[in-house]
Amino acid sequence: MPDPEATVPGPHDGAELERALRESIHRLQESEARERAGARLMTELQQGTAELAAALTAGGVAEVLLSFSERVLGAAAGVVYVTRDGDDMLHLLGARNLPATAKMTELSLDAALPLATAARTRTASWFESYEALLEEYPHLVDASTPRERIQAVAAIPLVHGARLVGAFALSFAHSRSFAEVDKVWLESFASQCALAVERARLYDAEREARREAETLFHISESLKAEQLDLEALVQRTTDEGTQLVGANFGAFRYNLGPANAEVDRSTRWPWLEDVVPIAMEGVPLDV
Repeated sequence: MPDPEATVPGPHDGAELERALRESIHRLQESEARERAGARLMTELQQGTAELAAALTAGGVAEVLLSFSERVLGAAAGVVYVTRDGDDMLHLLGARNLPATAKMTELSLDAALPLATAARTRTASWFESYEALLEEYPHLVDASTPRERIQAVAAIPLVHGARLVGAFALSFAHSRSFAEVDKVWLESFASQCALAVERARLYDAEREARREAETLFHISESLKAEQLDLEALVQRTTDEGTQLVGANFGAFRYNLGPANAEVDRSTRWPWLEDVVPIAMEGVPLDV
C-alpha cells in the first residue's frame, strides 16, 4: 500500500522541474554553440596561417590579414602599417573599405590615433563602442571614416621579437565585446603576421641582392666580351646599369680621346635621341 505520508508532487513542483529542464537544455545548447564556434575559428586560423605562409610579399601579408579580419571577424574596415629601417614613421601597407582621405601614406608614431598608440606602446587597444572610442580620442568625431563603420575598434601592434614591425586597426559596423579568448587568439594571429612580414622583407632583400648580383655579372661579362666593339660595350653597360637601379632612363658619357669628342649613349627612352644628340663634338666633359 502507498505510504500515506508520501508527498505527491503538486503543480508548482512540476513547473519548477520543467523550468530547470529548459535551463539545462539552454546551457547545453550554448555550450555546443561555443564548441562549434571554437572549432570553426580553429579551422579559420589554420587556413589563415597557411595563407600567411604562402604570402611572399609584405603586401600579400596585409591582404591575408585584412581578408581574414573581414571574413572571420566581420570587420567593416581595416588598415595595416609597417615600419621601415632608418625612420620613425609608419608606412601604409594595405587598407580595406576606407575612404581615400583616410588612407594616409605615412603616420607618425606620436599621432593621436589608436593604431599609432598601439604601435608606440606595443600594446593592443580595444574599444567596444563608438562612445568608448570618442572618450579617449574625441577628435575622431570628425574622422573621414563614416561613423557607422567605427562602432567598435581594435588596434594591435605587429611585433616580432624585440622589433616593432608595424600595427593594424580593425573597425566594426556594430558595437561588440572583445572576450579575453578573442583578444588572445587575435594577438596570436598578429604575431604570425609580424613574422610573415619579416620573412617577406628578407625574401625581398634576398631577391634584390640576387638581381643586383646578376646584373653586375652581366655587366662584367659585357666588358670582357672580345666580340663587342666600344660602342656596343658602352650601350650594354648603360642598359644593364639602368636596369640595376630601376631607372626609366640612363646615359653614359665618355671621351673618345685626343679629338675631345664626347659620346652620350642613352637607353630606355629611344625618342630622346631626337632631343639629345648621340655624338657631341667638342663638348667638354664638365658640361
